[in-house]
Amino acid sequence: MIHPICTQYNSQSFKGLHAKPKDLRNLNTTKNYLLEIPEIKNCADNYEITIKKVQKIVNPAFKRACKLLTLGAATILTTATAIDMGIAAESIWTIGLHMIGAGCAALGLVTLPGAGRNYRNIYTMQGGKNYNNDQLSGSITKEYEIERLSDYYYDNAQVLGKTASKIYNEIERKEKNRFIDILAKYDTEKFNEPEQYISIIKDFGDAFCFNYNIDTEGNSLLTKFFDVIPTNNNLEEYEKVIDILKNTKNINYNQRDSFGITVLEKILNQENSDALDIVSDFDFVATNEIDDVYNNIANPIFKLKAKNLNIIRGK
Repeated sequence: MIHPICTQYNSQSFKGLHAKPKDLRNLNTTKNYLLEIPEIKNCADNYEITIKKVQKIVNPAFKRACKLLTLGAATILTTATAIDMGIAAESIWTIGLHMIGAGCAALGLVTLPGAGRNYRNIYTMQGGKNYNNDQLSGSITKEYEIERLSDYYYDNAQVLGKTASKIYNEIERKEKNRFIDILAKYDTEKFNEPEQYISIIKDFGDAFCFNYNIDTEGNSLLTKFFDVIPTNNNLEEYEKVIDILKNTKNINYNQRDSFGITVLEKILNQENSDALDIVSDFDFVATNEIDDVYNNIANPIFKLKAKNLNIIRGK
């Protein structure tokens, strides 16, 4: 299907997608248009995406010279430290100087007229966990080159959709690995204590980690948390976790634990009103197990609230 590119370039702000209006004009697109591509919208909903102009080295000889300069400088810095420690490393220092000399000589780096031809302006798409002070932070992906968009929506959606999926998967992989490293510091026997969940959230940075598995059996931080029974002794910390979850977007509440029990079954079984408020706007797939737990609810007020949940049933 032909999808004409708008001539009015929209500078509307969208939290997860960051690009200068001029760059969007040069790419023949708008933020609204890009967000119509499902993969970009999904990535921008969960993480942060930047689209920007960068300079790419296109002259192979120039690229090799830059590598020589970088390697030479690194060698000198390393050997300077060694010499300072009393290690005889003057010969390595000399090698570093030769590398820099060779790099400069290779292109006449300072004096070569028209050295700008060694570069080409390109546009890239890049993703990250967070966006602060006009730059990505946290888990960051590599930069993916993108071309000026055509007038054909399907072609653009195919190419940019694949790129956005790569960015999403790369961030997700890095975030899961980071979560595993954090989790290793904690006692697996203490997942019945709300304080541990608060500490993990603090270490990770947010509660999105509740989507990630904590063992090889398929239990996640979310399914484990809703096994916790609130008592007088832990109620304050429990409610803190509930409040954090209320303010965290994109938590998947359709998760099941290693026994196949859904999060909603756990909430209904406990007749937990605070937890029910979290999922009041979430869509759940109907199951016989959920129906059975609902039918066994004893508290009539809680049952009335549960009746208003968004339960999707087949035709």
